[in-house]
Amino acid sequence: MSISLLALLPEISLIIGALLAMASSMCKHTHRFIYAVPFLALLASLYFIFQPLSTEPLTNSIEINSFTFTFKSLLLIAALALILSISDKYFAAKSNTELSGLLLFSLTGGMIMISSNGLLPLYLGMELMTLPFYIMVASNLDDRKAQEASVKYFVLGSISSCFLLLGCALIYGTCGSIDFAQIRNYALTDGQGNHIFALACIFVLSAFCFKISLAPFHVWVPDVYQGASTHITALLSSLPKIASLAAFAKLMYRPFYGMIVDLSYVYITMSVLSLFTGAFAAFKQKNIKRLLACASISQVGFMVSALATGKSCDIQYFTLYMAVYMVANIGLFTFLISFERSGGSLEIEQLSGLASKNPVLSALLVVFIISMAGIPPFIGFFGKLYVIIALIESNLFPFAYCLVLASLVSIYYYLKIIKAMYFDKGKNVAKLDIGCEKWLIMFICAAFCTFCAVKLDSLLLFAKNSAGLL
Repeated sequence: MSISLLALLPEISLIIGALLAMASSMCKHTHRFIYAVPFLALLASLYFIFQPLSTEPLTNSIEINSFTFTFKSLLLIAALALILSISDKYFAAKSNTELSGLLLFSLTGGMIMISSNGLLPLYLGMELMTLPFYIMVASNLDDRKAQEASVKYFVLGSISSCFLLLGCALIYGTCGSIDFAQIRNYALTDGQGNHIFALACIFVLSAFCFKISLAPFHVWVPDVYQGASTHITALLSSLPKIASLAAFAKLMYRPFYGMIVDLSYVYITMSVLSLFTGAFAAFKQKNIKRLLACASISQVGFMVSALATGKSCDIQYFTLYMAVYMVANIGLFTFLISFERSGGSLEIEQLSGLASKNPVLSALLVVFIISMAGIPPFIGFFGKLYVIIALIESNLFPFAYCLVLASLVSIYYYLKIIKAMYFDKGKNVAKLDIGCEKWLIMFICAAFCTFCAVKLDSLLLFAKNSAGLL
């Protein structure tokens, strides 16, 4: 087997798993198999990723290096955790049997995006990642909100795809190539002062701003998060964002690096807009999923701020922050899935009195929420701190002040959840039925948020190495 095919084994494993899951969905009495297929396919894909292979580009379109290794691993580990959080009964339900196959196809697209070394695989990967989610959001056929959310997501997602295609066409027309290396060389030389090329870069990056929900491309997020079932929202809030943020970082520091000075001020301004838009939108939310949707807009603003400094060394802070946020997000959504399954509605007031009935579970939720809010001593605080330090070192003091202010504002809406659990009296607190695998995921996520602050140097070294070949 050639080295090229060996290097594609992670993606091939997912495609085979997706085809098996789709085929088994048409057979009777295969519900356990449908649940096992994505789990086994993800384990096989992770195994092949960790096999030592060449770090040289395999073709002009696909590459493997420490950056792709890190983000593909994060993507697959997050997917494994979320699949464990989702009950096998959900996958085996008659209306959901195709979801495991769709999920594996979407993950394949995300991994192609991360490994892309040209605009063509980038576009194909993004479409393969996004199209299954249009269907998954609408999977609850009896819920009008789910259908409405799917239509909004599809229409706005189609527009973003058009932006990406238009940008790719303009780039090919100006520099005559879709390869990242050649586009970078053009951006550093003839691309300087070329307004058409600058417009093309903005079109391409704007398409990814929609995928990562960076303001002002964020309007779809609250409705889609609330309209989709909680299982799908958990997947949507983590997996596409990991792949899209990795691709966004690669675009800014590889093909468009020659435009980084001009683009950095644009995107750091958008980051600050995201911070305050998400924060103030979250103030009035009473539904937990809508609150987390608005909070995610603000969190993405922090991540993009680390990229917008224009220094490749700051990608380590971006990587650290994204990993920290995703861990807390997975832990929180694991609870929400269990809470909703037990009959509780996802309104903040429904958490009233939870601490008196489930003190351990409430303590885990406090860890996730405080880590997201960036309050010490949890790892989320250090994630935000390093992003602010990166801005200060780049002499972007006004933007650093905005990040500090936005962090303080965000504490209010995160503490609303804690207040409901510990200080409000609940009349009918739902009796939670949480499986062992969900407890395991929440304890692992809480341990990461709590104890990884002690090993911060090791985490930063890992994040630095992951960006070394970008």
